[in-house]
Amino acid sequence: MAANEMPTKNELNTMWIDHEPDVFGILLSDRIAFYACKVGLIEPFLKEHLAPASYDLTLGSECWDSEHAKETGQARRILKKGEPLIIAPNSIVFVSTAETLNLPFYLVGRFNLKLRLLHEGLLVGVGPQIDPGYAGRLSCPLHNISSEKISIVCGETFAVIEFQKTTPFAQEEKWSTETDISEIRNRGERSDLKGLDGFPCLTFPAKSLGREPVKGYLPPGKAISSSLLGLSSELKELDSSITTRVEELSSRVHAVQVVGFVAVVVVAISLGTYFWAAINFYRAQTDAATQAATQAVQQVKVSDVQRAALEQKVKDLEQRLDKAKIPK
Repeated sequence: MAANEMPTKNELNTMWIDHEPDVFGILLSDRIAFYACKVGLIEPFLKEHLAPASYDLTLGSECWDSEHAKETGQARRILKKGEPLIIAPNSIVFVSTAETLNLPFYLVGRFNLKLRLLHEGLLVGVGPQIDPGYAGRLSCPLHNISSEKISIVCGETFAVIEFQKTTPFAQEEKWSTETDISEIRNRGERSDLKGLDGFPCLTFPAKSLGREPVKGYLPPGKAISSSLLGLSSELKELDSSITTRVEELSSRVHAVQVVGFVAVVVVAISLGTYFWAAINFYRAQTDAATQAATQAVQQVKVSDVQRAALEQKVKDLEQRLDKAKIPK
C-alpha cells in the first residue's frame, strides 16, 4: 500500500494490535517504513527522510512569531514553501511540522532539532514524549539563544523524530474484527480497557486529536516572547544610563579640575603678588636703611672734620694769645 493511501479495516487493527508483541526498543528504518504503510504513521512519508533509527521532519507553513506581530499586528504567519523564517536573537517563535503523525497505541515518539540548528544556538522546547495514540501535526517553540539571526526555510528538514515500542497495549482484551478505533478511544478514556492484571490502559484524549498546531495550545490573544529579549533591552538601557551618568560624572570631574586649576592659578598669582610686594617692601626698606646709614656715616665724617677744624682754630688762638703776652 502506498503511503498516501488510506489503510483498510484490517490494517487499522494494527493501531491497537501489535503483530510483534515481543519486540521492544527504538524502531529502525524498516519498521518506521512498515508502520508508515500500515497505519499512516507519518504522512506524507518520504523514504529519503529515513535515517537508521529516526525520520526527518520538515518545517510547516504555519508559525507564530511575536516579531511578526509587532510589524503586522498578527502573530500567526503563513509561510510559502521555500520562504525563510528568520528567528531574531534572543527571541521565540512557534512552528509546526508539515507532516501529520498517527501513532499506534503501543508506540511513543520523541523529537528534537537537527544538530546543525542546535550548533547555531537554537533550542526547542518540547515535552519528553509524544503519547501513544496521538494523531495530528506537531508544534513547538524554538528559542534562539544566540546573538545572531537564525534562518529556517519552509519545507526543509529541521527536526528528527524517533519511535519506541511500549509494553503490550490492553493485553487482556479480546479484540473483534468489528472493533472500531473510536470504540477503543472511548473505552480508553473511560478507563475500560483491560491491561496487565486488569489494570486499565488509558488512551490519548480524542478531543486533542488533530488539534490546530500552536494555536490550539496558546491562550487566545496571548503572544509569547522571550524574557531574554526583554532582559537584553533592559541591559542596553541600563548600559546607556550608566554611560550617560559616567559622561556626566566625567564632565563634573573635568569642571572641578578646571575650577581647581583656576583656583590654584589665582592663589599662585595672589601669593606671587604678595611675595613680590613683600620682596619689594623689604628691598625698599633695605635701600632706605642703607641710605640712612650712609648718610649717618657721611655726617659722622663731616663732624670729625669740623671738630678737627675747630681744634685747629683753638690752637691758633692760643698761639696768638701767647704772642700777644697780654699782662695779667
